[in-house]
Amino acid sequence: HDLLTMSSHLSVGDRWRIMSLRFDQNMTPGGIASSMNCTIRTVFNILRLYHETNNVTEGKGRDRNLLNQSDIRILRQLFYRYPVETAFNIRNRFFQRTNIFLTYRTIRNYRRRLGFHPVHARQQPMLNEQHAQQRLLFCRQYTQYDYRRIIFTDEKAFEVDAS
Repeated sequence: HDLLTMSSHLSVGDRWRIMSLRFDQNMTPGGIASSMNCTIRTVFNILRLYHETNNVTEGKGRDRNLLNQSDIRILRQLFYRYPVETAFNIRNRFFQRTNIFLTYRTIRNYRRRLGFHPVHARQQPMLNEQHAQQRLLFCRQYTQYDYRRIIFTDEKAFEVDAS
């Protein structure tokens, strides 16, 4: 039997059968999952859905308070102004300006939808004991060096003996 079956793959009749097996026949969720060829998580999801909505089918989608163009402009400005801020911090700044609470996931979705990508500083490798010893050896090796024989050019190209 397929362990990857999701609740959306069950018919409405199968969902009501899960309810019947649980409440009329007093079967355990594990037993229901085995007999219905679905995961125990699917059984729990359908039981929870029934408990919350008194129905076994989902609605047409969530009621979302989509942002208006003015709010999206504020969010875009925050992304420009604070490119390295976390979704948590952007959410707080947005709330301070608009008094609208958004979840971290919504902030991430808008960030991606508006073409922004979070910026992360590149990690520098830590200096280990061997590297520290090599640096110290190099410094000690050149402490008595005659630096008057060196011309410091700051990456500018010079031609010394041009004829």
